[in-house]
Amino acid sequence: MDDSSSIEPVPEACAPQRGAAKAAMDIPSGLWPVPEVSASRRGASWAACGLAGLVLLVFLQVRTFGFLDYDDGRIVSEHPVVQQGFHLDTVWWAFGHFHFGLYMPLTTLTHLLDVSLFGHWAGGHHLSSVLLHALNSVLLFLALSRLTGAPWPSLAAAALFAVHPLRVESVAWVASRKDLVSGVFFMFALLAYARFAGRPTVRAMLPVIAFYAAALLSKPTVLPLPLVLLLLDWWPLQRMDTSNLRAWRHCIKLLLLEKLPLFLLGLGAALITLMAEHSLETLPDFETFPLAWRLENALLSLVRYLGHFLCPLSLSIHYPQVLEWLGTLAVVGAALLLMFLTLAVLLLRQRRYLAVGWLWFVVLLVPVIGIVQFGSASMADRFMYLPQIGLNVMLVWGSFDLVRTARQRRVLGGVWVSVILVLALLTWWQTGFWRDTRTVFTRALAATQDNDVAYSKLGDLALAAGRAEEALGLFQRAAEIRPENPEAHYNLGCALLDLGRDATAAAAFARAVESRPDNAGYQMNLGVAQLKLGQTDAALARLAEAVRLAPDHVNARINYGVALLRAGRIPESIQHLEEAVRLEPGNATAGANLALALQHQRQP
Repeated sequence: MDDSSSIEPVPEACAPQRGAAKAAMDIPSGLWPVPEVSASRRGASWAACGLAGLVLLVFLQVRTFGFLDYDDGRIVSEHPVVQQGFHLDTVWWAFGHFHFGLYMPLTTLTHLLDVSLFGHWAGGHHLSSVLLHALNSVLLFLALSRLTGAPWPSLAAAALFAVHPLRVESVAWVASRKDLVSGVFFMFALLAYARFAGRPTVRAMLPVIAFYAAALLSKPTVLPLPLVLLLLDWWPLQRMDTSNLRAWRHCIKLLLLEKLPLFLLGLGAALITLMAEHSLETLPDFETFPLAWRLENALLSLVRYLGHFLCPLSLSIHYPQVLEWLGTLAVVGAALLLMFLTLAVLLLRQRRYLAVGWLWFVVLLVPVIGIVQFGSASMADRFMYLPQIGLNVMLVWGSFDLVRTARQRRVLGGVWVSVILVLALLTWWQTGFWRDTRTVFTRALAATQDNDVAYSKLGDLALAAGRAEEALGLFQRAAEIRPENPEAHYNLGCALLDLGRDATAAAAFARAVESRPDNAGYQMNLGVAQLKLGQTDAALARLAEAVRLAPDHVNARINYGVALLRAGRIPESIQHLEEAVRLEPGNATAGANLALALQHQRQP
């Protein structure tokens, strides 16, 4: 097929007209229309520089922040491959392996490049994230301007995206880099589609396909992009004839057909994502929530996301489940509110931007709303990175739709400048809570109720600092909040073991093992507690199971070797301790215990 040929001839009723983007504001008569004259290149350049500068001012403090002891280590700072930096072998690894339960090779490449450039300096990694977000903000401004032909609303919407406090998690948390990288390719896809809509040819569609593929290789949650493009066909591109049902159906068929390669790419990415999620063995140990429960949580989360968009004051790194204390009435209320909003925006046909913005918000949230479970959080601020753009469009274009006179336009401009400045200050304030692990989780306790994850993480920090009594209290609170979580009982056992309360520690470990018998760490620590209680046979059984479950677990090998030595099974002890030394040659504990076992072997 000739690249310059049209994908398929589109009937006159469906064909995008030249300059349709500029005339697509769809403003009813009697209301002041947004200016249709595109901003000059110089004006657009100044606006882009202003957006980028605003992002740098708000987020520049992250250069002094460190890595968080919450996923940053497993993804970047302690990952054995990523810490090797950017070279041929690690690039090959990025494309050939799942990374923390996701297939995101392009995001991994940015981490590898950061390691090569900045090493262990976390500030450099953070600055890379800030630059990526600044780029996304500028690209969004350019894309909206190109699509709508309305530069001032586009600038307001992009600024609202740039400095809203919901951006903090994606920018200030290195582990959320995938939001930013996928966002870059998402924005480029929007720009490419705006060009394609002006002249729909195979050659013009190829960049859209390429950018969509790159976005999927950065974070698979951008799957709904083809549906977003379909929404843009309705507004602002006006590529649909809605004059009658027959014409509308015909247009939809053709518009879906031209996006068939995108849908096929999305299907492949969805299958790979399911495979990747099953490869992750370090997810929180929770029972799978029933489908009905997940659907109810999804309804509540949509309303809570709206609340955080309108009032972003109580943001947290982790949001615990709230269905237990909100109840059925809250779910019904959320469902009714969402139905009312959906019907309202669909019925306002003359203001298509309302329906497009609302559906943009909902559609892009679907992959992360919790219907397909991934972890224990009920929601996350980072999930709003791209969906919030739809709400921005509704709010900004709605406000411009209401003004009629030049004076009203000036007042509206002042209002938007004030809103952006207030949000920028809030975002700067919220960013400060991400300076280190203790600060961000202390803030999580203040911003949420019954946050068991925050209690557990603060307990981990206290235990690592030698404050076992403080850690015990924090772990006990986490176990009270979510007693079905085996990790809470495991953490409790660790604190009790450190305090020398071996019997109660063994009981806590046993409860964790009862829920997750396939967890090598739980089995190992139960064996250690039993060994300290003198229950050697029981300890040997647990430690043997830990080694079976995780043959490369160095501590499991060491503890099993020590237990075998105490049981007088010296040759077996030496075998496992030698394996521990082989797995980690610099491990002093393994070496010392191996020397002790060899000494026992030489004794008559």
